[in-house]
Amino acid sequence: FEDRARRLREAGLDGHFLDRDPELTPQRAREIAAEYFGLGLVCPFLEDDACGIYEQRPFVCRQYLVTSPAEMCADPFRNPVVAVRMIIAPATAMLRAVSAALGKPQYSVPLTLLMQYVARHRVELEEAFPAEDVYGGVLRETFARFLSG
Repeated sequence: FEDRARRLREAGLDGHFLDRDPELTPQRAREIAAEYFGLGLVCPFLEDDACGIYEQRPFVCRQYLVTSPAEMCADPFRNPVVAVRMIIAPATAMLRAVSAALGKPQYSVPLTLLMQYVARHRVELEEAFPAEDVYGGVLRETFARFLSG
């Protein structure tokens, strides 16, 4: 974790993940992701081309269903990574629902920056909301494309 966090810091990318920019465009987010993948930082839990914490893997990891060989994930922007299309995307729905509850955009953060992110955003992360509101938001976001016709 420390090595990957250091490499992100040295590349000047850590701030993009730790300090959320409300003006971040999809194009700039894609550029940042390309820079991130360009560093070749594999997940610290990857062991022998398999997830070492598979049974306890983070929620967002459960959303990525890839059928390509693992080496193709090193550069998903230029390699023909074959992702299984998800009918619903619960992690994305959760991110959108939390963004709505907080009233500002939220973004995915590399696992290796988790501790720095928590330290920087602890007050916000500990904010409580009525469960019905958040759960309702998650359900609306999860099924929005089906409900919109």
